[in-house]
Amino acid sequence: MEKAKISIVVVAHNHEDVLKDCLNSLQGQSLTDLQIIVIDNGSTDNSKKLIEEYSNSHKNFQSVSIDFTAKNKARNIGLQEANGDFIAFIDADDIVNSSSYEKLYDGATKANAEIALGNIQLFNGTRKWEHHDLKSIFKKDLPQIRQFDQQPELLLNPSIKNMMIKRSLLSDNQIQFNENITEQQDLLFTQQSFICSNKVYVTSDIVINVRDLTNSDVIKQTSTLDFFNDLLITQSELRNYYKQKDVTSHYAHIEKKLWDYYLTSLLTKAYYFPSEQFDELLTISSNFANNMSENQIEHNTSKISKVFYTIFVNKVSEEFNLLMRLLSDRTLQKGAVKIEGKYYHYFAKYFPNYKEYLEIKAFNLYQKIEILSLREDRLQVGGFAFIEEINNDDSIKEIQFTNKSNGQVITVTLETLERSDLSYLFSKNSINYSDGGYKTTTIELSKILPDGDYEVSISVTVEDITIKKPLHIFYFSTKANSKPATTKTHSIVPYFPKKNLHIRIKKTGLLGRLKTKIQKSFRDLVYEFGLLVLRREWKSFLIFFLYRLTQKHYRNKHIWLIGERKDTAQDNSYHLFKYIQKNNLRENCYYLIDKNAKDYEHIKEFGNIVQYGSIKHTLYLLTCDKTINAYSERANMYTHEYLQVLKCHPEWQQNQKILIQHGVIGVSRVNHVLNKNRMGYSLFIVSSDFEKDHIVNEFGYAENEVAVTGLARWDALENTGNGKTILIMPTWRNWNKSTQQLMNSEYFNRYLSLLSNPDLHQILEDNDLNIIFYPHYQTQVYMKDVPDFHKRIKVIRQGEETVQSLLKRSDLLITDYSTVSFDFSYMEKPVIFYQFDYKRFYYEHYNQGPITQELLFGEVVSEEEQVLNGIKKFANKDQQFLENTVENPFVIKTSKQHAKLNYEAIANR
Repeated sequence: MEKAKISIVVVAHNHEDVLKDCLNSLQGQSLTDLQIIVIDNGSTDNSKKLIEEYSNSHKNFQSVSIDFTAKNKARNIGLQEANGDFIAFIDADDIVNSSSYEKLYDGATKANAEIALGNIQLFNGTRKWEHHDLKSIFKKDLPQIRQFDQQPELLLNPSIKNMMIKRSLLSDNQIQFNENITEQQDLLFTQQSFICSNKVYVTSDIVINVRDLTNSDVIKQTSTLDFFNDLLITQSELRNYYKQKDVTSHYAHIEKKLWDYYLTSLLTKAYYFPSEQFDELLTISSNFANNMSENQIEHNTSKISKVFYTIFVNKVSEEFNLLMRLLSDRTLQKGAVKIEGKYYHYFAKYFPNYKEYLEIKAFNLYQKIEILSLREDRLQVGGFAFIEEINNDDSIKEIQFTNKSNGQVITVTLETLERSDLSYLFSKNSINYSDGGYKTTTIELSKILPDGDYEVSISVTVEDITIKKPLHIFYFSTKANSKPATTKTHSIVPYFPKKNLHIRIKKTGLLGRLKTKIQKSFRDLVYEFGLLVLRREWKSFLIFFLYRLTQKHYRNKHIWLIGERKDTAQDNSYHLFKYIQKNNLRENCYYLIDKNAKDYEHIKEFGNIVQYGSIKHTLYLLTCDKTINAYSERANMYTHEYLQVLKCHPEWQQNQKILIQHGVIGVSRVNHVLNKNRMGYSLFIVSSDFEKDHIVNEFGYAENEVAVTGLARWDALENTGNGKTILIMPTWRNWNKSTQQLMNSEYFNRYLSLLSNPDLHQILEDNDLNIIFYPHYQTQVYMKDVPDFHKRIKVIRQGEETVQSLLKRSDLLITDYSTVSFDFSYMEKPVIFYQFDYKRFYYEHYNQGPITQELLFGEVVSEEEQVLNGIKKFANKDQQFLENTVENPFVIKTSKQHAKLNYEAIANR
């Protein structure tokens, strides 16, 4: 093809499930003068076919097919094929924003720069976030046109994907990818490019969305000597290149990054690294450390850095082996230790010779405000705060108001709220932060604060350690809940320098209070018109207008808004709505669903349906009495416009939020998701006194905010089985984030092995049994076609049959940790819990709950042979096996009364 402005090289290897998104993003670029070289790197799926389809349909797409090889070699092949003025490299699972290459090209050509650099957004199946390493590059005070020797932060750029490089720069300096390494593939290439360049154009705009699929399976696969040896090669090559180009004065920046990455890799991979290779790993580590400059180690602020460095350099096997065992022990308590009145990193217990390196001279206070609101003079605060690295048992927490003119400090003590989720989230239960939570506290400011300007801080004391920090408010939506306020006697103005809460309080007359109200109204108007004028959010702007016009009318209707996911009507929300409508209990109860969804057919007969995403949907959210959902309300009921409105007017949200659940809580701890401070539910539906105690004790809810009613869907449960049907229904694993990861996982292959087992097939034939395999809906997203296991085994996907129908007509359930086991037990039918990855599941996916293996109502097994034995017991009608599930203390049973109990609890709330 003719010479292009930019050549883009994409390397694909078995990326069939995500490749189309990548290629569509390239095909839709606003800059059309592109050469897009897509290399199929020995794929065994349909990637090659898809690439050829794009190549045949679009003249600027070029297909290259090679036998599987290292990605760096494939990229070099693309480099040879490129004819553009500039060249860019991305991966087949990345998505480029539509105007990215036009912005980079225009910026680079206008500045006569050889490199253009933009921002990266990472994403996975649940969230998006910006790349932490790029913060130093995109500081506001840095120039747009840079040179690496004057702005060395450029050297910290972590990727090639957000860059576009002049092709002549690469050819003139003979720069290409090192084909002998597989780790840190981009680093050598980008470093050499920066060093050889004269000008770099930098924009803080996000130019590429990079899929983050890192999980423990990937970590395990890269926990090899080759991985660490590649890092050693990269280090040596970089040192030599800096010397060759006579720019060693700038090497310190990348040297620190390499050392930190080496240590982080060791910390991450230690659990998976084979102990028989420790000595060889020590040799690599020793060589890496000996290549480090002493000045770099001397000034490294990490407490453990010098310990690692010394052990590496001294090359003592016993010390290194102990170090690796400590790093890989997931049960070890890793809180700070106190020795002779001083605090040390826990390593000091095991390496007393290195105590001087390990003393903790200053602790850090981690704090998060989850609830903050100001109404009149009542300041409401809720959240958590704990001192890092130390067990926070019996910690004392205080809110402190410091008068900025005279230094007077006024203190409010906070009552501790147990938060076991903090220990799990922040230390994987290796340090006790559970006392870090505090109950939501309301402070009447006019009663405790004299007139003045106050800085608000939070203080935490653990034994003889006290740390105080400004009350930091990170989220805009949290700040928005604290607007200037007035009482009959005072004006109270919160403000947030550097996102820290300050409060100005003054006893004032009518004029002063009027001034404060005008200040508040002006701020609201600026935000509302900003949505329309700057962001062109016309629909959100319209909602502001319609709400003011209709809110009184809608609020007088006392609306209940019920939903599940936007495309489903089959769980507890559906059954509760059905009960309400059939019994004509409420005139203004509405169900929220996309009318194009398959499940709409289940519910349309009951009427009162609201189209998901409509303007009415948002207005009902703003004006209803209650929102009711079996799943996460925010994720499944909120519209974009609703969230935009609440950023400005959180006080408009006056509804009670009701969680009627989609399972029974107790097998896993989910208080990090459903905590009162995080979700703010007014009522929490549970299925037993045991579950209620758990929610009250660990989720922050009061006794009267938790109702024991059981699940509404249980009213429809009846055993319609024929005694011959086995349902296999595993839950999912959050480490399976792509088709390739799922297919390579132990999780998926365990079930493939079971379903392919000839002994299982024989049992089915001999006993006239059938199996239904129903993978979790999130697993189905990445699941390709599975084999035709046997004529007696049927695979069912979401939408083909409701879960409840499957449970009712099946006679034996085989699951792992799924809460559908409680539904099955409710019908007094047997369950086998196939928990082959128990420790991993409760370390990486969820936190272990109070219902442990010993308390489960069925056989708990970990091996395939044990599953087969359980099926045999079922076939032989083993009485003890069949009765395992009859006595289940975790569910209450009524005669088709659960929806009624749900309704009464909600109506009386």
